[in-house]
Amino acid sequence: MKNKGFLATLTAVMLATPMMFGTSFNKVETPVEVNAAVGNYYDSIGAFDTGDDLLAKLRTLNGQKRTRLISYDNMWSYFSRTDPYSTYGVMSFYDGSYCGSKYTREHIWPFSRLFLNNVTGNQRGDNDIEKDLYEIRPCSSSINEGRNNKFYGYETNDNLYDPGQYGKLDYRGDAARIIFYCVVADENLHLSENENDGVMQRSMGKLSTLLEWNLQYAVTSRELTRNNAVQDIQGHRNPFVDHPEYACRIWGNTNMATKKVCASHGFEKELTVKWDTSTITSIAVPNDGHRDLSLYLNNSKVSSDYTLSFVDPTYGFDITSDIAELNTETSTAVITGKNVGTGLLKASASYTLSNGNTETLGKYIDVKVANETNLSDLEVSGNYKKEYVVGDTFDPTGMVVTAIYGNGMKQDVTKYVTLTNTALNSPRQGFPVRVTYQEGTASLSITVRVNVSGGSTPSGGTSNGCGGNIATTSITLAAISLLGISFLIFATYRRKKKE
Repeated sequence: MKNKGFLATLTAVMLATPMMFGTSFNKVETPVEVNAAVGNYYDSIGAFDTGDDLLAKLRTLNGQKRTRLISYDNMWSYFSRTDPYSTYGVMSFYDGSYCGSKYTREHIWPFSRLFLNNVTGNQRGDNDIEKDLYEIRPCSSSINEGRNNKFYGYETNDNLYDPGQYGKLDYRGDAARIIFYCVVADENLHLSENENDGVMQRSMGKLSTLLEWNLQYAVTSRELTRNNAVQDIQGHRNPFVDHPEYACRIWGNTNMATKKVCASHGFEKELTVKWDTSTITSIAVPNDGHRDLSLYLNNSKVSSDYTLSFVDPTYGFDITSDIAELNTETSTAVITGKNVGTGLLKASASYTLSNGNTETLGKYIDVKVANETNLSDLEVSGNYKKEYVVGDTFDPTGMVVTAIYGNGMKQDVTKYVTLTNTALNSPRQGFPVRVTYQEGTASLSITVRVNVSGGSTPSGGTSNGCGGNIATTSITLAAISLLGISFLIFATYRRKKKE
């Protein structure tokens, strides 16, 4: 009995010991029930966030939610909860097998690709991401040895490693979503299309392949269980398990290969906001000045199914702006500054995907209203009327007035100008009409010139066929008759005098 007690005690000690002489002994236990849930976890992420904006928000969220890090040496104690094999033991990454008593800690983002300027001597566990259960997975030793520090790819060769080569193809999806998470957890890491990247570049990929795997291999119950378990332990989640679509929203427009992958699954277009012909992420508006913004899906101007609004910079809900007024027209958003300050404008647009679903994209634009302006010149163009007669009023129809700014930007300001000297009341070649544009404290004027003739023949008479009217002709004839009578009287007087 004493021997049985001793053996039982020894067995318990061995099972509870994480690592002994290079061999790991896992404690066999039933996976704990986890109560973590998504709930309102992603409330701070907007439905229209994309690109670097979405990546930045996910990094902020991860930093807020990750309340605990697990030491690299203590990872063994948690694998039975995060990677359970059936109802006991630990599951090996890549092949889904039972690890047994000997397994290792696999860096899904390779250890050698984590450090650029490491001042601690490249010791394992020095980087915070190595204390994160999402990055480190249990793996059979024999499988782990073949991975080295290769990029992931469809084949295993000198540069690439296929996580699905052991018959479990859905591990490709797992690997992709973990790699995406690592870029969120450590802002020094980035994704690359070049499988020949050196380790000091701290990159992983192949990016287009990872995006394809993320879309091709759906999230498994294995990943969901792990997401809940890690949240229960460390407080945070892998957002790409809960929202696989985030990956294409962040990296889908990186290059032609990523665009092709994401387009094939419905992520087809990019939304941009432009002032003049330049894409912008921020805009300066003069107080009492105007800026006309346009939305584009790829190269097509959006004229319907779009919204623009000022939003709260922290939570993203719509607000009434104190700094500017916003009006939307058919294809243009007009921002008019009314108070000095800063704000955030949200623009979104929807379109139908090739698969029949609807995609909604969005952008956030920083808005600054200030007293200064860089208005530098005006120019007038267009086909407008230039020939008039006295008494007409200048007609600006067809005239285009363009404001030119110090940075080279241009804006059609025709609807904002004022016109003076528009009553064309005297005949003149080059009659001046003044065009003035006021923007904030700046005011510019330009003169356009039109031709004004002396007027047309008075109307109201009836033509007599001789180019005049009856009244005029009668007066003329009467004058001639009087002149003739006077001449006869004078001639008769002269004759009589001579006699």
